[in-house]
Amino acid sequence: HSGPVFRHDKPQRGRYRQFYQFDVDALGSEKSVVDALVIKTIYTILEEAGGKDLVVTINSIGDKDSRPAYLKELVNYYKKHLKDLPEIDQERLKTNPMRILDSKEPKTQEINAGAPDPMSFLSASGKRHFKEVLEYLDEMGICYHIDKTLVRGLSYYTHTVFEIKETHTLLRVCIECL
Repeated sequence: HSGPVFRHDKPQRGRYRQFYQFDVDALGSEKSVVDALVIKTIYTILEEAGGKDLVVTINSIGDKDSRPAYLKELVNYYKKHLKDLPEIDQERLKTNPMRILDSKEPKTQEINAGAPDPMSFLSASGKRHFKEVLEYLDEMGICYHIDKTLVRGLSYYTHTVFEIKETHTLLRVCIECL
């Protein structure tokens, strides 16, 4: 589906309250091949729409078994840097610490470079899932780049998160696999 979307909260710098997006959703399966097929579908749509030099940025935020230990470590890390975090990110630490990884604040981005890696906290099944997604992408000839700061902070997102960008333009597609 596609159409206009509206942000509820105050948009970050450079973003608009209303924007347009299209989504590809796959429901009913937790298999890694589904994540890879969603990525391939979006990649193909963007190529056919004229996208050039596409690159997939990808990460795993784990599952419900992986997330608690990671969140605890992440909060402890940011508490050590609390005085250096901008006010908005200090608030996020209280409400949704994973969103700090997505911060556009330059000071926070510097701090994020040393943040714990979510993949270090993946359960055995979470590691297997992500490894399989990457293997499927390799098989399909899709180039990707792993970015440990790519997250989605909503609690219902699990496993694979990714973005597809044109390397030479501002085209940005942001999709999360459920």
